[in-house]
Amino acid sequence: MDLNLNTDSTPDATGNGSTGLERCRIVSPSGELDLANAADLRSSLHGSESGWEVPRVIVDLTEVTFMDVSPLRELRAAQALAHQYGGWLRLVHSHPGIDRLLRATGLSGTFPRYATRADARAGAPTPTRP
Repeated sequence: MDLNLNTDSTPDATGNGSTGLERCRIVSPSGELDLANAADLRSSLHGSESGWEVPRVIVDLTEVTFMDVSPLRELRAAQALAHQYGGWLRLVHSHPGIDRLLRATGLSGTFPRYATRADARAGAPTPTRP
């Protein structure tokens, strides 16, 4: 698994930054997410204490080819931490297997699907596949 982490300071979709969404941390893993690399994902999601100055986190899973249940614990923990700092954590993905995994674990409501990073930033989820 490869992980990329950056802080995007692009203004929100309205261009005015008034929604408070002008900065997001973006974590974009690729390849397989499973028990073997869940700790690496945790490190990227949690980052340093100062990383939570930007408590809005977009996890872009579009390059993930396989995901088992192991990363869900790390995603839930990072989401709780983001909420603690007044932010959120949102998932961008298009893989039907991730939809099925979230439904099977009862987490599809906790992690609604966003089609793009822009949708995640704007808080505009995409309907889940049947």
